[in-house]
Amino acid sequence: MFSYKGSEESNRAVRASQLLRYSEGEGVWGDSEDPEAAENAWNDFWGDKKIQLEDSERAKEGPASIYVSHVWETPLDWGRHFPTHTYPEIKGRQLEAACRRMAKRDLGDSALFPSQKLWLDKAAVPCEIQSDDHPRQKTSFGASSDKHYYTMTVRELWAIMKDAPADEDVVYTFVEVNEPRDFKEDMRIRPIDEYGKPSLNPEDDTQEWTITPGKYFIKQVGIADGKKSWTQHGVDPSQLVEPYIIGRGTVPQWLQSLTNVSEKLWLEVTLGSLRAENLSLIDEIIWKHPRMTVLLSWDHFARLWPLFEWATFLLRHSPTQIELACDLFAPLSTMPQHLDRVRRLSIQDACAKENIHDERDVEMLLGDMPELKELQFFQQKSAFGLRKQYRCESSENAQYQRSDTPRGTFERKGIWKTDFTTLEEFIKVTAIMVFARTTLRDHAYQSVEASLHWYTPWMHLANELGFHTLAAQLKAVKAVTWLNEARELAAKEFEDTKAAMEEAGDEDAEQEDMVENRAMHIYVERIDSWFEATCVEIYKEERNKAVRAQKGVGSANPSSQAAMSTTRTRTSRATRKTLGRRSESPSSPSRTPLSTPLEKQTRK
Repeated sequence: MFSYKGSEESNRAVRASQLLRYSEGEGVWGDSEDPEAAENAWNDFWGDKKIQLEDSERAKEGPASIYVSHVWETPLDWGRHFPTHTYPEIKGRQLEAACRRMAKRDLGDSALFPSQKLWLDKAAVPCEIQSDDHPRQKTSFGASSDKHYYTMTVRELWAIMKDAPADEDVVYTFVEVNEPRDFKEDMRIRPIDEYGKPSLNPEDDTQEWTITPGKYFIKQVGIADGKKSWTQHGVDPSQLVEPYIIGRGTVPQWLQSLTNVSEKLWLEVTLGSLRAENLSLIDEIIWKHPRMTVLLSWDHFARLWPLFEWATFLLRHSPTQIELACDLFAPLSTMPQHLDRVRRLSIQDACAKENIHDERDVEMLLGDMPELKELQFFQQKSAFGLRKQYRCESSENAQYQRSDTPRGTFERKGIWKTDFTTLEEFIKVTAIMVFARTTLRDHAYQSVEASLHWYTPWMHLANELGFHTLAAQLKAVKAVTWLNEARELAAKEFEDTKAAMEEAGDEDAEQEDMVENRAMHIYVERIDSWFEATCVEIYKEERNKAVRAQKGVGSANPSSQAAMSTTRTRTSRATRKTLGRRSESPSSPSRTPLSTPLEKQTRK
């Protein structure tokens, strides 16, 4: 039986692995052979960001292989660049193009793209049960606001539970309610008098509640007991067993362990939101995916969720595992927008109301921030967040204002601010290198002019932002020259088979196509080898600078869960060092310490 032993980090990883769900192409874009049907499917899935219960039917239980990062809101000036196509349509086509490319590389045939297993938020994360269904606000549900459990019989509990697998390592027992589930039944109880003795005359206590449609899991189950006010008729209070708690096997296993269980036994059942559980484990879910595909619009790095996904994925995975799907999203006319977005990347701006759908996500994704303590949904410490992993320090500037009272007292006001500069620099440098690799693969090899338009601006941006080592490595790449050298190698490989192809009657054009395909394969392999040998090493250095150090270790550890630190700026470090040097200076006059009255008396 699984139980929560070991570190909290390992427990979260186990829970996340059992929440994973994946979608396949046919469930997302419908019949790809019918363009009109495919377009309707794209608009249906990508058009409305509000999640419905029916969206979960597009996903299946099981591990996904590709995490899909995207933005729901239509980018600014979309109509100027795409006057005849909607954003959901282009997003669907872009995802299909990316899956076709990955299927050709991994499976050898682009037609197998529907078999790619994708993690899509709209299908994998259930819809909200209530407006307050959020990890930072409400995660448990019961019969009322002051009663965080449903009182029901064993028979009713079996009716709402989904069949749980027999695997002993299963953590969750799921409950799925598609329509409002009403319950009303009388429970026989025995009131306890002032002397602590149960009454001999049982009474009926009506239990009535309604479960809102949604996806739940069972957090806790115990035998109904009124403590000192009443006891359940037919149940010996001294024989009550320990309640079931999430992480201690499954509910069916707990029920089977009861000695005198019957269908009429009354229980207190606390349900947890499956949506809130998914969101609270989103970092572990991201790490479970070996690859991430980014549906890159020019507003992508202006949103908090994409920034969180990018930084979290790169905490444990190499940038070689990130693919930018921007064949359609990034025409040459949008290149200035992409460059400017990386140049002006700001996490503070991404937290603005116009750039985030839910204000509660700010605290959840960034971690506990002192400046957010006044928010009404700040209830408990965050289990994860960028501030726990990256060096994003908070500082307090104290301001004093004199009051109008006769005594002239001063009122202190502390203003907290979090510095995300280190994290922003890490995202920028990795974004530039991945952008550069993508343009080398897709555009820069075509001609010198194409390289100047698509690739060179990223080299200049790296220099502009101070990433001179990266800029030097980007400058060393000559895309057109490398492709020509690849063509020469490919031609030499086919020299030995040329005579045989002519005898077979093959056309020269077919041979040229084969040579060109082989040359592109050699060129892409060289780009990937260059990226692995140069850019990945830069990524490792930048990550070590940005990630918090593990406790007791000088170097940075990506998996470290070191506690957040805060610094106060009322006294600068330079001032403290100066004061320290003055106190230790041999030339400074020594001061005789004051004697206490007891010491004076002893001297006399």
